[in-house]
Amino acid sequence: MTLVVGGQKGNLVATVSPSNAANKAVNWTSSNNTVATVSGGVVTPLKAGSTTITATTLDGNKKATCVVTVETAPISVTGVTLNQPSMTLVAGGATGTLSATVAPANATNKAVVWYSSDVAVATVNEGVVTPLKAGTTTITVKTLDGNKSATSTVTVEAAPIAVEGITLNKETMTLVVDGANSELVATIVPMEATNKTIEWSSSNNDVATVTDGLVTPLKAGTTTITATTKDRGYKATCEVIVIDKAILTLIAGDKSVLVVHNNGDPLTSNTAASLDNINQWKQLGANGDLEARFVNAPNNFGSLILTPNHTNNTVTITATRRLLRSVSGLVTVEIRDKENPDLVATFTVQVNSRAGSTSLNIGEVKVK
Repeated sequence: MTLVVGGQKGNLVATVSPSNAANKAVNWTSSNNTVATVSGGVVTPLKAGSTTITATTLDGNKKATCVVTVETAPISVTGVTLNQPSMTLVAGGATGTLSATVAPANATNKAVVWYSSDVAVATVNEGVVTPLKAGTTTITVKTLDGNKSATSTVTVEAAPIAVEGITLNKETMTLVVDGANSELVATIVPMEATNKTIEWSSSNNDVATVTDGLVTPLKAGTTTITATTKDRGYKATCEVIVIDKAILTLIAGDKSVLVVHNNGDPLTSNTAASLDNINQWKQLGANGDLEARFVNAPNNFGSLILTPNHTNNTVTITATRRLLRSVSGLVTVEIRDKENPDLVATFTVQVNSRAGSTSLNIGEVKVK
């Protein structure tokens, strides 16, 4: 017989033979009254252990025994919790693990079962969650004792698209100290890459710095601008040359204007540039360092000729025009650096000419 401490009592029935015996009285005893007692065949469990219950006839001292095992009373489950109320995984990626804690800690039966509300999104086996496809599912754990439960919401995200490379819109760049900034544009491959974060760096921040692709020239020298993808560390570079500013001096009568020119070398060509259309830029010189135009000219002004002449490392650019008819008014000549179009030198002169004149010198530009 097996009983439980503090539980129901057991009942033993003694049968005396023969059935017509004159004295059928029996005496009941327990070999360990601290484990269980017996009275009239009723066994009362007291503590965990084992005892032998004996029935002895008064007539003839005949005996029969029963071994009684008394077990500790079971401790019921009162609840269960999970270590993570929510979890985010990636489809096809690493599994996640949920741990169930049954209360109380000394509960007799701590067995649990696991369920997923959507096994197409994720499955669960002994707390190990396997992500299958993008979506959301609820993982539930239940105790066999008491049917207590706890849940965790599992979100499965689509697998990320990895970066496969990066390019820049320029491989080289020439800037001028204290001149205009220039922007580098990075293109990540493929376009659908999940993480397009880029880290920018300059190999020499004294020469030029870079912020989100915008390069700022600081002093003459060379530096390498590098764009590095956060995902997988792909790199693209641009060699940046920063040069000191040279001075382009415009002279028009008693007027002079100083502007920055991107190249300290003088022009090597004395080829004339004929500017036949107002506001249309034309190359000045065969090497193409500068280009020029004239604006705000009187109507029927004709052609403007800009001729560079090279003497002793100084180039004098003379601006003349061919007179088609009498004309009077202000003429503005603009000369700009072709590499850095925002660097422009301008001079304006008053022109009073008569038909029949051959040419008129309206200004000089000296490049030192």
